[in-house]
Amino acid sequence: MATRRRETARRVASGPACPAEIVDAIVARLNTGIRDRELPGGTILDPDSLAGRWNTSAANVVQALARLHEAGAILREDGGWRVRADRPTRPREILARAQPLFVAMARMAAENGNPAEAAAVSAARDQFAGLSGDATAQARADSYRELLKLVAKATHSDFLKQSVDRLLAEADGMILPIVKRDMRLFPASGPDQDLARLCRALMQGDVESAAAAMEDHLLIVGCHIQALSG
Repeated sequence: MATRRRETARRVASGPACPAEIVDAIVARLNTGIRDRELPGGTILDPDSLAGRWNTSAANVVQALARLHEAGAILREDGGWRVRADRPTRPREILARAQPLFVAMARMAAENGNPAEAAAVSAARDQFAGLSGDATAQARADSYRELLKLVAKATHSDFLKQSVDRLLAEADGMILPIVKRDMRLFPASGPDQDLARLCRALMQGDVESAAAAMEDHLLIVGCHIQALSG
């Protein structure tokens, strides 16, 4: 746990260059702590204490807490925040936690990845799109998991790699139904083209384009989840 705190402090203090990236990193770290029960139900989340732990401003922490509150992961009462005792695990809440993590991952992969790692992501995307290898829904779902793990690997951040692995394990039952629906709706063009944009951005080392592509991809995922959830 101490190692994770040091890693978060490093990312928050010196990794991201802008406040939005800092807030993304804080949200991702808090989500991990909640999911792994380092922050069990009922834990009070004090902005000043968290800011001191991670060497950032209380204002950044407050923004992160507000986002977690909107996602339903924490409660706000009497002007403060605490972790929900009944942490939600519905698909929409999982997606809400994935969004800041995956966008931060895309940014770091574009900044820190090398051409070989970008090429590996592109190859996984081709398999996911059914352009190479087995084009069944299960094979595409497996390729999608591999794609996200390869993007995480390209960040060169153990924290992000571990966080993505845990989130994919939690979301395991969601991926195949989403892929099946995508294949049914877009049989000719294959999965959404935002992942292709992500691959190009990784090849070019374009941080902002990588983040935008991931955000757009997650919007598509959100539409599928909404339709599947009824």
